[in-house]
Amino acid sequence: MKIKGIMGFILILALTLISLSACSTDQGASVEETLWTISVEGVKEEAINFTSSDAEKVGSREVKARLKKKDGSEKEQTWKGYGLKEVLEHLDAGEFSAVVVEAQDGYSKELPKEVVIGEGTILGVMVDGKALEESDNRVQLVINGKTPNWWVKGVAKIKVIK
Repeated sequence: MKIKGIMGFILILALTLISLSACSTDQGASVEETLWTISVEGVKEEAINFTSSDAEKVGSREVKARLKKKDGSEKEQTWKGYGLKEVLEHLDAGEFSAVVVEAQDGYSKELPKEVVIGEGTILGVMVDGKALEESDNRVQLVINGKTPNWWVKGVAKIKVIK
């Protein structure tokens, strides 16, 4: 009789532990789903929130990007992120003449269409195998071959200019 009671207790304990671990895994997944959000204006009447979850639907790619420094030297890095052109296509942005990318701190850069659609223009989330910090909104505009004033850290907003 005692053995049945002990076995029943162990079974209940095991089921409880399994269900608790499943709950904690689900919570972790939902936190990961929205690592970052970028407001996109000019596509629809209202601003659209483009999130890290949406970006996964676009598909990531890796680029070797050269950052041209003011002294003329270059720094090459391997970036992983989402092509700006593909992000705009995913959002059905349609035809546009330029895009303004704005940082959390208010810094912004207007990009002509030919830069936006370039293969070396991405919303980078990892550099040399490391994820960007939360303080950088986890997203940086990367434009291969351009000087630092073209690269926008902490991307918070994208404005599509028709």
